[in-house]
Amino acid sequence: MLRYLLDQSLQKQLQIVFTTHAPTMIEGLPLGAVKVFALDPATEKFIVHQDRSAEEAFLSIGHRVTNKLAIRVEDRLAKALIEEAMKKMCADERLPHEFPALVDVVFYPGGVGSMKNDIIRYSREADINVRQIFDGSERPKETIELQKLTTEENQPSSLKQRLEQVVGQKITFAIDGGKGGGRADQELAAIHSYIRFWNERCFFLPFDVPEEVLWDRDLAKAQLEPVLSSPAELELELDRLDGCVGKVRFQELAKTLYNENASAQILAIQTYFLKAWLNRGEAAEIKQVEEIILKIRELVGFINGKSCSVES
Repeated sequence: MLRYLLDQSLQKQLQIVFTTHAPTMIEGLPLGAVKVFALDPATEKFIVHQDRSAEEAFLSIGHRVTNKLAIRVEDRLAKALIEEAMKKMCADERLPHEFPALVDVVFYPGGVGSMKNDIIRYSREADINVRQIFDGSERPKETIELQKLTTEENQPSSLKQRLEQVVGQKITFAIDGGKGGGRADQELAAIHSYIRFWNERCFFLPFDVPEEVLWDRDLAKAQLEPVLSSPAELELELDRLDGCVGKVRFQELAKTLYNENASAQILAIQTYFLKAWLNRGEAAEIKQVEEIILKIRELVGFINGKSCSVES
């Protein structure tokens, strides 16, 4: 039905308006084509929400998402950054309030190396709904454009070597074996899939070390003043913390405040600094983080043309 309506719209230059409670009727439509009529609890009047994806639209009328998008990040701080940025964007009405419910921001043990190795699996399974966000230190210096490769460059051995230079580590692809040493066509297909995932579904934060960007001497001073005995001691401690590298600063601040630097205390302090940084809204990097989130939203739920499913 949807295909028929789209064909008729193109052939006869028609604007077609229809109402539906069927997710399949609007899956794949551009954001600007979807309007959601919703009751405003404050005024008890209906309002129209513009530019909603199919998933956001049906979530707002009570449907349940069964295949959330996973946004995988390097560590707890990156997870807090993306989650807090989404909250701020929703509060400022620059992101639909339904969007955070469509995604899970996750991190797993193993760090960057594990994230890069897992792309092998993600890129081969059509129903894997995953995006990855790396710290800026992982941003590649070049992009492999598959359509521009020469015949010589598009050989498994040379292309794999180039891929390893781009991602910064050795990538091993599992292929069928044999006396000849394995199927070259399988290996080449796997390398191509990896490169497409890397180019299209991996994003990079605008800073190499988030802790360096979030650090604020005045915020640290406000936290330390009640626990240090004199202004002189306070200034000495602030100078000491300023002299530490980014990650260590928050560890040392937690140790001074709580007499320990357990991960829970460190993350609590980092989140406090993070919220203050976002609320100030002064840094150009905030805009770049928001652009990553908006770019992911444009792609949310769509894997090889398939939308993530919703249930009533």
